[in-house]
Amino acid sequence: MCAWKAGRLHSRTVLYGYARKARVFMVIIAANSADQTFGVDGALAVNSRSSGSAMCNGSFF
Repeated sequence: MCAWKAGRLHSRTVLYGYARKARVFMVIIAANSADQTFGVDGALAVNSRSSGSAMCNGSFF
């Protein structure tokens, strides 16, 4: 917003920002599709936040 008021907002900069956001969104979509395809039910995210024993007893938090 400040760049727009100061007149420093360039279309190329905005284009790169939107392209970067689109790439991140595509990675999220691909990860979700892979998660659903392989049926791991978010095991990578669960394992990175907690120990393996939390998955065995059914309590994630």
